Amino acid sequence: MKYDFVLTTEQQALVESHLIVIDKAINLFINTDETVCGLGRSDLYQEGAVALCKAAATYDGKSAKFDTYA
Repeated sequence: MKYDFVLTTEQQALVESHLIVIDKAINLFINTDETVCGLGRSDLYQEGAVALCKAAATYDGKSAKFDTYA
């Protein structure tokens, strides 16, 4: 998989301080299934972390709070 963005230290801090958003999304909206490839909790968490990084890379700080934006 190719990623064409690099996070600044501020963006990295933003991601680190909002990792709980991933847990909340998994717990509220997704039924995990460890027997299905890609639906295990660790796989879903990893995908959520990548999505959170993408959100931090494109966040402008003006449109909404970051956890809402992410």
